[in-house]
Amino acid sequence: MMKSLIWSLLGAQFVTGAAWASAPRPPLLAAAEQAIDRAIARDIAAGHIVGYVIAITDRDRMLIVSAHGFADLKSRTPMRVDDALPIGSISKSFTSVALLRLMDQHRFDPALPISAVLPWFATDPRYKPITGSQLMSHTAALPTYRSDMSSSRAAALAMREWVMPYAPGSHYYYSNTGYQILGYALEAIEHRPYRAAIDADVFQPLGMTSTSAVIDDS
Repeated sequence: MMKSLIWSLLGAQFVTGAAWASAPRPPLLAAAEQAIDRAIARDIAAGHIVGYVIAITDRDRMLIVSAHGFADLKSRTPMRVDDALPIGSISKSFTSVALLRLMDQHRFDPALPISAVLPWFATDPRYKPITGSQLMSHTAALPTYRSDMSSSRAAALAMREWVMPYAPGSHYYYSNTGYQILGYALEAIEHRPYRAAIDADVFQPLGMTSTSAVIDDS
């Protein structure tokens, strides 16, 4: 089950552009690709996004992969399907996969308060402690992002002063802060940095040699 889940979440990372580009498209898929191409062309023309790499996969294989726009607008360098792009919020999928693997190994229980893993973490005492499941599902009543904090660790510590607008588990609200806390939980369980944990738990088993959980100059 976990292998299928990982492929479902991450299959779009396996890019072999020429092979898929040359394969005949079923009519429905071809129509979908044309609609996507038109939407992307409008977006690029409007200046919303400089370049895209689009990948569509089913549970077993890549269906479509294509590059659009520019990797560098100033030099007009075309985007390629194997260009490196910022990981952004896709890191949340990687974090969830790593934690679900730990759940399969009975090392992480998402039903328990996250403070069972991070004793230093505390939240609004009016409510029950938030759980790993609530953090993973964006229902922990935490803010989306604390731009006034000097670091993600400072933002996590500041949650003890955060006045929750509603009880955890009662509403959905997208939260980067919640996944920063899950990243610290992953580090605490595995006793290694987040980047090393994601490399070992997700990227290496899937052969994702060109993917990194941290943005750097390499």
